[in-house]
Amino acid sequence: MSEFHFGVGKGFLPRSAGRIAAKYGVGLVNFYEPGCSCGGNCSQYCPANKRHWFEADARGFPQDDQLATRVMNELREAGFDV
Repeated sequence: MSEFHFGVGKGFLPRSAGRIAAKYGVGLVNFYEPGCSCGGNCSQYCPANKRHWFEADARGFPQDDQLATRVMNELREAGFDV
């Protein structure tokens, strides 16, 4: 089955955001893009290259959009800047 990704943003989100997403069967991914973007000669984990997104099994339109809307709305209500 394919995956549906949404909510891509800069920085990492905490585990509490992942717990909210998990209630909907959605996973939170925190990821470092390779390389250095801050000019500090980072070898592997550049703080400027932190990214996050959410992933779930793809179900097609309109279910994917509805799921993303529900998750993002609850995260915003919880005070996350997503």
